[in-house]
Amino acid sequence: MRKFLFLFLVAIVAVVNFALWGWLNRPVDVGIDWAKPVQSMSFAPFRKGQSPLEMIYPSPEQVEEDLLALKGQAEGVRVYTSQEGMEVLPDLARKHGFDLTFSAWLGVTPEVNEAEVTALIEAANAHPDVIKRVIVGNEVLLRGDLTPEELIAFIRRVKAEVQQPVSYADVWAFFLKYPEVAEEVDFLTIHILPYWEDEPVSVRDAERHLIEIYDKMALSFPDKPLMIGESGWPTMGRDRGPAQPGVANAAHYVRSLAKVAEERGIQYNVVEAFDQYWKSKLEGTVGGAWGVLDVDRRVKFTMSGPVVENPDWPFLAAGSAALGAVAALVLFWRRREEKLPGLIGGVAAASLLSALLLAAAHVAAEGSFSPLGHLGVAVRILLLGGFVYAVLAALRVPEQAPTRLGQALLLALAGIYVTWAALLAWDGRYRDIPYADVTVLGVGIALLSISGFLRSGLAGMAFGPMFGGVLPAAPRFADKAVAGLLLLGAIAACASEGIALARGQDFITLHPELSERVPLILKATVANTQMNIFAFMLILTAIPFWANGAALRRGGRVRMDEAKLH
Repeated sequence: MRKFLFLFLVAIVAVVNFALWGWLNRPVDVGIDWAKPVQSMSFAPFRKGQSPLEMIYPSPEQVEEDLLALKGQAEGVRVYTSQEGMEVLPDLARKHGFDLTFSAWLGVTPEVNEAEVTALIEAANAHPDVIKRVIVGNEVLLRGDLTPEELIAFIRRVKAEVQQPVSYADVWAFFLKYPEVAEEVDFLTIHILPYWEDEPVSVRDAERHLIEIYDKMALSFPDKPLMIGESGWPTMGRDRGPAQPGVANAAHYVRSLAKVAEERGIQYNVVEAFDQYWKSKLEGTVGGAWGVLDVDRRVKFTMSGPVVENPDWPFLAAGSAALGAVAALVLFWRRREEKLPGLIGGVAAASLLSALLLAAAHVAAEGSFSPLGHLGVAVRILLLGGFVYAVLAALRVPEQAPTRLGQALLLALAGIYVTWAALLAWDGRYRDIPYADVTVLGVGIALLSISGFLRSGLAGMAFGPMFGGVLPAAPRFADKAVAGLLLLGAIAACASEGIALARGQDFITLHPELSERVPLILKATVANTQMNIFAFMLILTAIPFWANGAALRRGGRVRMDEAKLH
């Protein structure tokens, strides 16, 4: 009878598991439908293992395959270089009916700049029927690679030698900062990326922001035609304040962009066609995830109809249910627990931690694009897996819990995430937030704390009782110090959003008064959902260390009182 009850509980939890995964990935109506191809997409046909940073470029066959993958998705494409495999693109664009915005990539190397501009001029003159416009440099002023004067010299040279309209592309604010550059071009190519703004914008407010910036630029440069050269939304990565990556959010934004552009007669280009894994080295996970198609050339979302955040969720649900069932069978099958609540609690804890562990592994693996990144993910997940085992073992038989394993893993993980929090505060704009990882840690600690409190009151929440002992040969203040570092990490993580905003030059320009900036900085500090989860889980992790320090102090006082009595 007991075995039947146990299997019944496992089955119930598996059903709940599937229901939760399904609910989180239910089809979402994003509120906008668009039945046409977009005007243009940024086209960088790099595959896995290819990167301009390592000078590994796509073959002509791959360029054509990727261009064909955009049939029905876009009417034209924008490229960022006149070389690096893009030499074949004008003929392919003509062959397959795409308009082409051709560009020269400018940077800090004079020889590369000269080759890029020469190739751009030659391509534009050889293919005037398909190359509709040319762009000289992309975000050169943002990166500080050239001075405005150096950039203007290249623009003038290209204008003198081609028939097409000539532009320069950069974040909108840099044309306001360097109006002399705007005067030199035939039209302005402005980048409006609500997610990347110094003051990030949520996807629901992004359309309003797009219109406001476009109108601001039109008013500032009334004699210059405008083209939105980059606008889009990432599908995975870290939150930036209220700006949250995701497939549904990306679908909403791109559809909204297309609708607004047609209503107002705006030329635009969506960034971008395909995920660019190589960008993760520069911008973290989010940098590689702006594609309308993923790196395997699968369309992430259509331009009409409901959107599913993760179409592969049934596999994750099955894996989660299986892992939870195995953990419950291994640790609780032979448990001599007479009371039903204990059995239910054990099966539920095994299933919950297994589901969170698999979710953390999935999030971490999705954001890993290099061998070194894969190694880091493997180490973190192995440590978390060992921690989950230690927690479940402590719940199973508290008096026989594996002391050394629990201590070592908890300390190692606490050290990793406190360091991560410090790095976020130091320079966190492009750094991922390991919220899914730390959720495993925090929930595991919470389960142990609840179990210990139910058994022994406040004393049962201490680090020692959880894992069958105390920190061996450690100073009495060590537990309290670890707890303090975890709490400081939580504060630093939340503060990182406000710090990043306060440093933004555009933010300072738009809000010159300190009295105006401070409330916005405070608001940014608490606006990031992922960061809030991360900080809260660090606080949960601090509880047993703090409780253990208190327990040690009480134990010391008891021993002193006993000595006085004798």
